[in-house]
Amino acid sequence: VVLGANGVGCGSDPSGRLGTQAQSDASARSTPVQLLTSFPSPIVQALSTRYTSQSSAVLLADGTVWTTGAYDFGQLGDGSTAPRNTWAMVPGLTGVTQMAAGSLSFYALVGGVIWAWGDNTFGTIGNGTFTQANTPVKVSGISTATAVVAGAQQAYALLSDGTVMGWGRGDVGFGGAPVSDRNTPAAVPGVSGATQIAAAGGVGFALLSDGTVRSWGANWAGQTGQGQSTSNTPLPVGPVVGASGTLSGVSKIFAGGTTGFAVMTDKSLQAWGNNAEGELGINSSAAQSVSAVAVGRLSNVVSVSSTEKTVFAFTTDGKLWGWGDNSVGQLGDGSTTNRPTPTALNPVSGQAVTGVVTNSPSTHATYFLTGSSTLSVDDAALLFASSDGEGAVDAGSQYERSGVLDTADAADELSR
Repeated sequence: VVLGANGVGCGSDPSGRLGTQAQSDASARSTPVQLLTSFPSPIVQALSTRYTSQSSAVLLADGTVWTTGAYDFGQLGDGSTAPRNTWAMVPGLTGVTQMAAGSLSFYALVGGVIWAWGDNTFGTIGNGTFTQANTPVKVSGISTATAVVAGAQQAYALLSDGTVMGWGRGDVGFGGAPVSDRNTPAAVPGVSGATQIAAAGGVGFALLSDGTVRSWGANWAGQTGQGQSTSNTPLPVGPVVGASGTLSGVSKIFAGGTTGFAVMTDKSLQAWGNNAEGELGINSSAAQSVSAVAVGRLSNVVSVSSTEKTVFAFTTDGKLWGWGDNSVGQLGDGSTTNRPTPTALNPVSGQAVTGVVTNSPSTHATYFLTGSSTLSVDDAALLFASSDGEGAVDAGSQYERSGVLDTADAADELSR
């Protein structure tokens, strides 16, 4: 009995770099494929970098990080000098509780400290240099972080005192006018009492304790949501607005590509920013919305995840919804048809999807997580586990299915 990866991948798969069992080039993989590796612990988070130099990372429940894909900006984190289609653990990195992905870099939170690796052209690693990091290095001056997020070429940390620190590309501003690229973190001015943060292309967001959202940075696609006309001039810190003024009653925020999202206290969903591929979910040909609008067809929203122009949402009934760009099969629905409104998804037949790719604003890749583990058993003892722990034995073929059995459970089942 072998515990297999509780994840599948689809979308952009250049030279097989999704790390799936397909191990072949596919510009558009619209049907999800089982990940290649049987990890030592269940996947709890999956991320991916820019599709033009695509690499991916998974965070396991045991606090380790594994990577696959392109290497040319150090994204694999293990000093590799060649691309790799198989998964390998990032050495020396343990105790990770949360991750983020920028355009060509990764970030890992460990006990209040942030580790980063990959491209550092704009200072996005935050260690006081502009030198590419092929292995994880500490972000300077941060020891009390509770979360890390990344836009394309900027990163932000939420500190335990409710302040927000930012570093990376400076021409889109860090809550003010354009500045030189920052290779060490500095506080975002005028933001305090933050309880959650998010980031997208050139823009940052902070959810405050009063249920309002502050944004700052680039606004070429209306992604600040401040109601200002689109412009190449970055905006200072200001409130995200809706139809009736400052958006209030927000419980969670999310972002990706150049679009922002707010889950409201009534579990409805608001969105703003780019709509080039239907990311706003409003069934409109409008290029963008500079203020928050209601996403259609959705209620009881729990969480949102957005890649470059593809969006996913979970609702309280456990259903997964998706919309936006599907040009390379990112929605995993077997098609390459864009979806301008939320559509119910069932990307892994017979299995409940419990997670989806996160914090990846520049990718065209998608990963779906399917419970705590998969059980792969060969012909000698064909056991497959369902989520309620009931076992069934069949003969003549091999099964892989999502379940909650751990190694001890599996051994117990086979001994019966």
